[in-house]
Amino acid sequence: MAEPETLPERLQYLQPYREFLGKLRKSEVGDGTDTTLLEELIYEQIHGKTVEEAKEKLSADLEELEKYLSVPVRRNDRLHFVLGYFLIAAEDPAELLKRPEKPKPVEEKLVMDLPPKTKPETSEGWPSLNVEWKEESFYAHKCRMDDDFQAKKVMVEFNNPNATAYEHFILRGEPGMAEMIPKAAREKRRQSISVDLGEVKGHKYVSTGAAPATWQRVDFLLQVPGGYVQGTIQASVLFDESKWDPYLKTLRLEKVAA
Repeated sequence: MAEPETLPERLQYLQPYREFLGKLRKSEVGDGTDTTLLEELIYEQIHGKTVEEAKEKLSADLEELEKYLSVPVRRNDRLHFVLGYFLIAAEDPAELLKRPEKPKPVEEKLVMDLPPKTKPETSEGWPSLNVEWKEESFYAHKCRMDDDFQAKKVMVEFNNPNATAYEHFILRGEPGMAEMIPKAAREKRRQSISVDLGEVKGHKYVSTGAAPATWQRVDFLLQVPGGYVQGTIQASVLFDESKWDPYLKTLRLEKVAA
C-alpha cells in the first residue's frame, strides 16, 4: 500500500488523525466517528491563545485544508470529513480552548439478531455494528446525542426526512452553513421511505447506479430501544433491502454489564 501523501507544513499536526481515519472502514467515517484525537490535536495548536487568535489560526488552517483537498486526485481523501468540523471550530473556538475530556468508558453496545452464518464486528470507543452477509455490507452506529449540536442535527433529520440539506441547516439555526450550499443544489432532495418495525421506527433512502458499475446503497436513520441509530447497507449488486427487516427490527442499544 502506498504511503499517504505528506500534508502541507501548516496542516502536518493533523497527520495522526488522518492515519486514524485511514484505519476505519469507509462506512465508519461520518457523524458517529470519534473526534477525541482531533480535538486534542487542535487544542495543542490553540491553547494559550485568545479566542480571536484561535479563530484567526483555525480560519487560516481551514483555508489551507480546503485548498489542499480541492485537487481532484484528493477527492476521496478522508480529511474531507474534517472540513465541517473546522468550519464550526473556526467560527466559535471557545469550547475547543478548553482541554478535551478523556473519553468515557463504553457503557453500552449496539446489537441485533444476525443473519445466518454471519459474525458481527464492533468498533472500540463507540457503539457500532458491522455485518457482512452474502454480497452486502451492513454498518450502523449510535447517533451522538451527548451534546446540543449533534442532538439537534439528528432530530432535525429524523423529523424532516424529505427536507433538503439547505433546509436542514436552516431548521438547525445555521443560516451561514446553509448559504455555503450552491444555489443550484439547494433544491436537491432525497425521497425517504418510512420504516416501521415495531419498536424500531424511522426512515431509509435507497440509491442505485449502473455506470460504470452496478451498485445499491440504503441509508437509514432509526429510533431503536435505547436511542437513535444511523447506518448503511450497500453492495455492488442490486438487492432487496426488505430481507434485512427481520434483523433490523431487533436492533437495539444495550447497557454493558459492569
